[in-house]
Amino acid sequence: MKLHPGPEERFQLMLLSGPARGARFAFAGFIFIGREPCASLQIQENSVSRLHAMIAHNGWRHMLYDVGSLSGTHLNGIRITRPCPLLNGDIISLGKHMHLVFLCALRPDSRSHFFAPPNEITNACRDGNPHAIPALTTRARFPGLVEHIL
Repeated sequence: MKLHPGPEERFQLMLLSGPARGARFAFAGFIFIGREPCASLQIQENSVSRLHAMIAHNGWRHMLYDVGSLSGTHLNGIRITRPCPLLNGDIISLGKHMHLVFLCALRPDSRSHFFAPPNEITNACRDGNPHAIPALTTRARFPGLVEHIL
């Protein structure tokens, strides 16, 4: 186990719903998401389980895991039943109302470059309507992604 995660393991989650919508949280390595105080990203919503989901880097990509949540973890609108690889711009839904965008580094040697979400996501986030985000039935990347330096 590495003591210091490399730049390829860095990622961000941007909230698309809730009172803090639009907020970005930077992480590296693996994280737990849920209501528990020990969760890396703590979400206080009743439909989110105490430990709901986990994101981990398996050495060459980030993976999303449902860790036994009652309401399920969805990736781009599809409930996951096994670990799923994450791509930049993927929408993660937890419970009934919590939606997050996964943002990852452009390339392993880029320390501070992340994709900014496209206008549809930014507008839905600002308007507080994550359901306005176009439904994704494929793992296609969003068109018009813009490079953003943090």
